[in-house]
Amino acid sequence: MAKAVKILLKYRVDNAKATTAFYCLFKDVKESQFNGKKYLWPNAPVKYLYRPFPPVEAAAEEGSYLFFYVSTGSHKHVYFSFAGLFKVVEGAKVNLHDGAIQAENLELLEEFGNTVDYEVQIKNAGYEVARHAVKAYLNIAAWLAKCDMEAEKEVQIEVPEPEPVQEASSTSNTVEELELEEVAPTPTPAQAPTAKGLVPIYVLTFNFPSGYLATTSISIESSRETREFDAKAKSLLEGLRARCYREAKKIYHLSDLGWITVSEEGIKVAEQLNRNIVNSLEAFLKVTSNSTVKARLSKAIQRRAFVKAIKVFLNVEDAKQLLQQVIEDIKKDEEEWSKKLEEADKEAKKRQIQNYLSQLIKKRQLFENALKSLSS
Repeated sequence: MAKAVKILLKYRVDNAKATTAFYCLFKDVKESQFNGKKYLWPNAPVKYLYRPFPPVEAAAEEGSYLFFYVSTGSHKHVYFSFAGLFKVVEGAKVNLHDGAIQAENLELLEEFGNTVDYEVQIKNAGYEVARHAVKAYLNIAAWLAKCDMEAEKEVQIEVPEPEPVQEASSTSNTVEELELEEVAPTPTPAQAPTAKGLVPIYVLTFNFPSGYLATTSISIESSRETREFDAKAKSLLEGLRARCYREAKKIYHLSDLGWITVSEEGIKVAEQLNRNIVNSLEAFLKVTSNSTVKARLSKAIQRRAFVKAIKVFLNVEDAKQLLQQVIEDIKKDEEEWSKKLEEADKEAKKRQIQNYLSQLIKKRQLFENALKSLSS
């Protein structure tokens, strides 16, 4: 049985009357189904905090997870908000946002900023994200915990005991300076049905290199596992994944068939995304001096097929049904982001949302034109 430790989390409160805070302490996750869709949830109840908003204090098994959310300010404006997933690790300490979040025996796994990228990854894995904000945060927390648990199993099984390594090189060609080539698709018209009455659809497949390839050492003392990472390698791998999703969704959309588009331009987009990943990994291999990470990444890069578009053919009726589903899904996203645009109080945030809405509209028009060509 895992060792129990006492966790403590303190958080900023500006105005108790205009503060919302809750948390969920859990060891594993569970699945549920609604209207044929699957959702991931923490396998524990959510606990809300009330005035005078005491710190989170509890006895928790080491290795379990804590999701925490707080929003505080005035009745008109939010001065500070935080949403993040922690892991219970004895001896760990956290100090974030100039002391607004302080924790003991907790290690921060992920702080949620823009939730869109997480939603994309979750949907790509076959799960859904609830529309309700609180439930959406719980879906994301459960997903991240599930990934962490699976990664631990992967590391324990596949990663050999590493040899001693040096610190990463301090050369000026650092990871932070590597730039990916922009993918700027100009969608071509959807292709008409073939002579056999089949409609071409392009499905995007992903096989990203795992962030845990950046593991440099694993040690176990008193049933406690400690992992260390090459920070630059891990940041690069995680950044490549997020960037790939951001670029892909400009022309692709997640459907029951997976990530799809109706334009042959999707093939060029996939090729460019794959090229970006390969080029970035090759550039990193030239500047890193960490022999363990270098060996793993060199092996991973040999397959060179991280992103690929596959052309499939559907009969006309199946294609119509699929496109209608995608169009309705995009319309719902447009409605949700239009509401967020109305609620945004900062110009920078408004511009960001407007750009994303513009992408959604262009993508919807692409699918609508394809559907019209099938109906004519």
